[in-house]
Amino acid sequence: MPSEWTAGKAEIVGILQSVARERGTITYSDLSRQLLSITIPHDDPAMAVMLDEISTGEFRAGRGMLWSSLFTKPATRYQGQVSLSLPSLWGVGLLIRKPFGLPS
Repeated sequence: MPSEWTAGKAEIVGILQSVARERGTITYSDLSRQLLSITIPHDDPAMAVMLDEISTGEFRAGRGMLWSSLFTKPATRYQGQVSLSLPSLWGVGLLIRKPFGLPS
C-alpha cells in the first residue's frame, strides 16, 4: 500500500494531467482543496517539495512540465511559482518568466 506522500503525488499528477488535457489552469489553493489522499495547504512548504519531486520525476521521464498549469490566485496570475528554479537545476532554459494575463 503506498504511503500518504506517494498517494498524494500520484493524485496531484492525475489532477494536473487532467487540467493539462483540457488546456486549463488551476490555482495552488484549488489543487490543495481537491486532494483526498493527503492534506497539504497550498502555502505549506510541503506542497513545494511535493511539486518539485513531481516535476523532477516528469522531467527525468521525458514528459512535459505539469506545473505549467498551476497559478497563484487569479489576481496575480503568476505561473508555476513553486518550481521556476527547477529547469535551471536540470540544465535547461526556461523561456517564459513573466506573469500571464497581465499587460506587458
